[in-house]
Amino acid sequence: MSETNDVADATQPSREEMIAFLGKHFRYNTMNSWNNSTSYAKNVKIHKLGLTRDQEKKAYELLELRATYENITDRIREFAEEHDYQWQAGFNGRSGGYIVMYQGGCKIKRNFDFKPDDPDDKRDYSDRFGRWYSHKEAKEMGIAYSTHKQVYCTPGKNVDMDADFGDWEDNEIQRRYELIKEFDKMVEDCIAEFRYVIDNYNVVEKEVPCVRTVKTLEPIAAEA
Repeated sequence: MSETNDVADATQPSREEMIAFLGKHFRYNTMNSWNNSTSYAKNVKIHKLGLTRDQEKKAYELLELRATYENITDRIREFAEEHDYQWQAGFNGRSGGYIVMYQGGCKIKRNFDFKPDDPDDKRDYSDRFGRWYSHKEAKEMGIAYSTHKQVYCTPGKNVDMDADFGDWEDNEIQRRYELIKEFDKMVEDCIAEFRYVIDNYNVVEKEVPCVRTVKTLEPIAAEA
């Protein structure tokens, strides 16, 4: 056996170590406490992030801005995409102080599913904006018979809440261990992004002029 393989084997956790990791991992509710359903989670409350007092003060201000979450949301979405939406993650808790792993999936839905022999003037299908299309219009636009992914989440389900890992096969434990390690890495990436925003941006107030068109009454000018 080569020295390289010896090093690789030494870094590979044993079955017992993986079971201990999964069994001791922090968990949180997938919905509400009364639902009695928990999953793997990470506490991301501000006071748990090891920030200085000044950083904490800014952090609470940043929570009010949607822009703060853009890259964080993208990273959470990447995690779901990497697992074909079978595993997803989202914020939970009264103040959104936890990121929790959820089960889910996606279905392939057909758009504008006209029958081939439907009349061209048949107008039966609308898009998500409420605009209605005829069979002819849908074909000309290339949207007839097309498909899209419909992502769904099942937060009511628990994940390994009552699992007896001792009964699992080695490959099952290995897959679950690697999944939760990926989940933890994703959360750490989100925290790192939040800290980057704290260190590189300030919250400022700006006056934004608002111009709008309104209708009002105006007297008719008398003829000369």
